[in-house]
Amino acid sequence: MARKREKKKFKLWKFILEAVLMIAIIVGIVLCIHFFCKIDEVEYKGDLGEFSAQEIASYMKKENIENTVWLWARSLIRHEYKMPMFEEYSVKMLSPHKVQIKAYEKKFKGEIKQSDQYYYFTNGGILMKLSSDRVKKAPRIVGIKVKKPTLYEKVVADNKKNFDEVCKVATAVGEYKFKVKKIVVDKKNELTLVTDKISAFIKNTDNLDRKLVSFNDIYKSIKGKKLKKTVLDMSVVDLDGGYTAKKK
Repeated sequence: MARKREKKKFKLWKFILEAVLMIAIIVGIVLCIHFFCKIDEVEYKGDLGEFSAQEIASYMKKENIENTVWLWARSLIRHEYKMPMFEEYSVKMLSPHKVQIKAYEKKFKGEIKQSDQYYYFTNGGILMKLSSDRVKKAPRIVGIKVKKPTLYEKVVADNKKNFDEVCKVATAVGEYKFKVKKIVVDKKNELTLVTDKISAFIKNTDNLDRKLVSFNDIYKSIKGKKLKKTVLDMSVVDLDGGYTAKKK
């Protein structure tokens, strides 16, 4: 009996020691990963070329995304850290201190130039980039002033209602083939789309889809034709598509 009890005690202590050893090994590995696998270099490839490796690295540092293994592992199980400039991204660990990020970037929907600065925003008016140089051809927004620019947050504009309408238009025109050069907000807070060939005074976002479909058809019909600069009055939807030039 005594022998059996001793044997049981031995097995119990052996199990406890093995468990403690295993926990110690796991803790050691976790601590090594945490303290020694810090991100020192980011290699970056974006599909649209709207962001640089330096911008991505700066954002990651600001958000305390600083461990190569955790960043790679979370990407592997599709539980990535939130990166507001991306639609989606993947991570490859090149070394304990270097990662490669490949991403599908969110497309800039518009730009505002103010005080020698370019402000680029995406859907919903979220500010994605500040630059002293023009880096991407996005529709120029005229008649809107930026009051408070904070990266990765919605632009605080001088007129919220106007800016919300501009964002709606800037997002919608991306679905069509005509290239919008400018979205102009005039002194009456009314909207005009400016393209390389013809412009459209749409006034507001009422029946926006119908207006844009009609404008797209008109734009295609004048392709290759030489025209004087014309502004169509599309403030009210014409079901027959019979829009006329806006009176000056």
